[in-house]
Amino acid sequence: MTAEGEWALRQRWAPDGPVWEIIANGVFLIDSVATASERALARLALASVAGRSRLRVLVGGLGLGFTARTVLDTNGVAAVDIVEVEPRLVDWVRGPVAHVAGHVLADARVRVIVADVADHLAGATNVGADSVGADTAYDAILLDVDNGPDWLVRDANREIYGSDGLKNLRAALRPGGSAAVWAADPSPGFLRRLDDVFGNARELCHTFRRAGRDIDAFIYIAERRS
Repeated sequence: MTAEGEWALRQRWAPDGPVWEIIANGVFLIDSVATASERALARLALASVAGRSRLRVLVGGLGLGFTARTVLDTNGVAAVDIVEVEPRLVDWVRGPVAHVAGHVLADARVRVIVADVADHLAGATNVGADSVGADTAYDAILLDVDNGPDWLVRDANREIYGSDGLKNLRAALRPGGSAAVWAADPSPGFLRRLDDVFGNARELCHTFRRAGRDIDAFIYIAERRS
């Protein structure tokens, strides 16, 4: 039991070996097998900033580390802030499951921030200003903090998906920077809010395999044009 509720790291066995799962308040969040959509989140977010050097990236939501691993394996990435609200998850990814995503937290480019990502983004922006400073703004921000805007395991995450949270998200990006948000289900309301803030939001469906069947995940992309 933690301040965020009941979190569990569970191991099960599959024909190819052990599978690790994260369960939060009785709800399945992620496992170490079906990681394609988490990796796709990183690739899609970084596609629009390809060619830039010394990229600074924020990953909101650690999971088992596969999104951050894909970011770190991308050319030009110089620094990655990983913001995770649950310290026990950070301990697990540093400890018993460190190997599953290539010891992602041991990379010298990584800074782990144990905090609510909505609070972090709000604190990163200057009060009354439209953007953070060039030395602290991000080239890309990737958010996978829950099962999506409409299926919340943690009710406090609602803030990041609201209009004020999205304004802070935009303000924390450098001009030309990209935001990407993962969701288990489509969310027309969230797409409208994202487009209201950025003016260019789009929804992409990513199909992956889990337990022998196709499952759709949804990735919302927007760029800060100016």
